Amino acid sequence: MARTEAYTAVLATNLPGATETLLLQACLLDREGSRRAWDALTELGVDVSDLLTHGGHGMRRLAPLLYEALRAHQLDADPELLTRCRMASMREELRARAFARVTATVFDTLEEAEIEFVVLKGAALAEPVYGNPVLRHSHDLELLVPEADVHRAAAALRDAGCDGSEPLRAGGKLRVFHDSGLPVVLRTRLFEPELYGGDWEWCRGRTATVTVAGREALVLKPVLALHHVCVHAAYGHGRSSLQWVTDAVLLVRGGMGGGPDFCPDWTDLLESMERSQTALPLSTILAYLAREFAVAAPASVTEAVQRSAARATPLEREVALRCVWWGRPRNFTKAIRAEVGWWERVGLAFRIALPSPAYAAYRLGRQPGLGSLTAYYARRATRQTTRLLPCLLYTSDA
Repeated sequence: MARTEAYTAVLATNLPGATETLLLQACLLDREGSRRAWDALTELGVDVSDLLTHGGHGMRRLAPLLYEALRAHQLDADPELLTRCRMASMREELRARAFARVTATVFDTLEEAEIEFVVLKGAALAEPVYGNPVLRHSHDLELLVPEADVHRAAAALRDAGCDGSEPLRAGGKLRVFHDSGLPVVLRTRLFEPELYGGDWEWCRGRTATVTVAGREALVLKPVLALHHVCVHAAYGHGRSSLQWVTDAVLLVRGGMGGGPDFCPDWTDLLESMERSQTALPLSTILAYLAREFAVAAPASVTEAVQRSAARATPLEREVALRCVWWGRPRNFTKAIRAEVGWWERVGLAFRIALPSPAYAAYRLGRQPGLGSLTAYYARRATRQTTRLLPCLLYTSDA
């Protein structure tokens, strides 16, 4: 059976590639580190302007942050790139103003309906962590609400002019659209995999009050926001954006406006990790951040995360594995072709085709009997074999 290291290698296929990491380093590191990354991009012949244009929204959203780094560190950049980044910053400034107006309207609506909420992700981080909403694009407004209130919250927003009547999804989210087109995502738990949870009762007592869109609002404590950002990045669809890296790096550096002397309570992170059973994806992400951006939790915390990851149950491993291509089936082949030995690849393939009984019960939503378990395995093995064979025949130097 595949070892923990094999699962870690598969999860690492969801991390930014070499070029993406260099661009992020140019945006986030100090002057010396930023210059080294920028010079490396130049030596590789990377056309950053073209990358921002055709590299997908994950790249384009870095333009304002890159513009700040280009100016602050006096990096050599061609005029076209500077113009592109400056225009992106100007557009983001206009968008940030509109986003703040919509956010204030949504807050007013929910407060009038006496519905509590916690602001998540971009809206929660743009002002307190980045210091300037222009630097952190938010493509939607995400709010954690009590499960008992989620439909009432959606109804209140629809009464206030929002559109949308989709049902509560399996991932614990319901989405409506403000008349400006901005999606408002109502979540009943932090993490989409049901195993990971992160319900309202757990989170409500672990919040901080900050200014969002000119209003006081509840957000997660910095280390819990870091945990949320890192685990969300482990999902396949989270890979399309690089902003989770900038979120995580800035959270570790300064927390919610805490500055360089900010001292987070890392025990909250460990408690949240154990409760949500997310040590395996968290250890992979934290290792990447420490290696590439020199931001790390205290050694004792890192060691505790690694120990917990090594003890991950079969169910935890299989859910983490499934998250790699969650919402993005094309990630499957790349994941199973991770740089692991042939025997490890066979072990991973076996777990995908014939997962543990605990995972079968998790997917079926009940403790299956012998008949339903047999039927589940038969369907699973048949469906996955055609996907797995090309991956098993793949050879590498690993």
